[in-house]
Amino acid sequence: MEDTLTLPQTAAEARTPAKRIPVAVLGATGSVGQRFVQLLDGHPWFKLHEVVASERSAGKSYGEAADWRLDSVMPNDAASLAVKSLGIELESRLVFSGLDSSVAGEAEDDYANRGAVVVSNSRNHRMDPDVPLLIPEVNADHVGVIERQQKRRGGRGYIVTNPNCSVVGLAMAIAPIERLFGIEAIHVTTMQAISGAGYNGVASYAILDNVIPYIGGGEEGKIESEPRKIPFQLRQGIWRNGDVLGRAHLLEPVRRIPQVSAELPDAQAHQGALHPTDDPCLFTAQLLVLAIWPLPVLLLERRDCRHAAMIGFAA
Repeated sequence: MEDTLTLPQTAAEARTPAKRIPVAVLGATGSVGQRFVQLLDGHPWFKLHEVVASERSAGKSYGEAADWRLDSVMPNDAASLAVKSLGIELESRLVFSGLDSSVAGEAEDDYANRGAVVVSNSRNHRMDPDVPLLIPEVNADHVGVIERQQKRRGGRGYIVTNPNCSVVGLAMAIAPIERLFGIEAIHVTTMQAISGAGYNGVASYAILDNVIPYIGGGEEGKIESEPRKIPFQLRQGIWRNGDVLGRAHLLEPVRRIPQVSAELPDAQAHQGALHPTDDPCLFTAQLLVLAIWPLPVLLLERRDCRHAAMIGFAA
């Protein structure tokens, strides 16, 4: 197989631009938007230039509009920015979207059609045929479909998405196994942090010392579908089911991913376990591959192969 492109291991290994790129954050007052704002503070490549939120926040300073709930002080530069309303024309071409899925689909399309590069954490466009569902360490070559998306939109704009949070760890675990051995089916269980349910989330008495199974919100569906798009190499031809992508499509080697999601009394961490094979010899070989695969997200654990062959992962 062809090698997949990888990004530099640290920011220090990459060239820092002479002038930082101005960016906007959509849904900046929400929990995902706040995390974007936090991560952009002091970033070597990007400078937070615009914050966008709902009409009720528009016109206020970000410090006034955002109910800051992260374990750090709100950045001073962000606090002084005036909040703009969703849909307004932006000066920044690069846009990070932390919008809720109820409004993200149309808003992200709108900005991409105007020429913006939208990097989205929302689920709405993840499975669109010409939108990369990107984990740079695994499928950086999937940016090749962007050219087709730009042609569809008739301009320079496009959308790039990241996967569901638990899918990131899962995909990084199965990618080397799929590429070397192939996978017909895997069984997956994820244990997800309460942060995924938003700030109001689960009542404290319901989650204390408890695990809540089948958490809803489409989690099982996302984890069963998204990994089938991620680890695969870009090839010439047509997308599955006949949707034309022009010169590229993504192969689909993993046929089934039965999945159960549960919620844990943890604020941030996600973890899971996958069962890729019943063959103990093959499982041992897979563990050896993962042991040398340069993806730090993995936590490997071997169970008694007579009963189960499990690989743990975390994100």
